[in-house]
Amino acid sequence: SRKFLIKSAIPTPANIAEGCAKYSQKDFVRFLQISLGSAYELESHIILCEDLNFISSDSAEPIIKNIQKLQQGIASLIKYNRTNH
Repeated sequence: SRKFLIKSAIPTPANIAEGCAKYSQKDFVRFLQISLGSAYELESHIILCEDLNFISSDSAEPIIKNIQKLQQGIASLIKYNRTNH
């Protein structure tokens, strides 16, 4: 399950990095949206691991909170780029 979680975590920052290399704001926002979807997917995997007792609630809770902070940050960045560019 560890490899599965690592594989789930990689797309979020990778899509942000790829979006930064795009020449248009529209493309950047699109990659941010993909990244946000990946972050939600990762959160669901952590919840599923907890539900299946692969990880404890004590371990899952801080991870989920950090993922949710990341989701909020990406969503804010999407909103900023849509309204200011």
